Amino acid sequence: MPSSFLTTIGAFDATDEKGITHRLRIFQERIPSVVAEKASYEFVPGCRSIETLGGDPVERIAKGQYRELETGRELSSSDPDAP
Repeated sequence: MPSSFLTTIGAFDATDEKGITHRLRIFQERIPSVVAEKASYEFVPGCRSIETLGGDPVERIAKGQYRELETGRELSSSDPDAP
């Protein structure tokens, strides 16, 4: 069983300053857990990350405001699924 791995838990659209829409994915880390002698995985609270569809990391500035770390491009979203 791997020590931990990332699971996609959601996605949302965000728009850059040029009006281009980008799809962003939300990941959460999971770790091994044993419940009633059965191996499974549980989410690590607060251990989330956001990436573009291309895998580039995205920083959350505030709810609805983001920055791609590779390009510095700022994105915004009013999507209710956006963290």
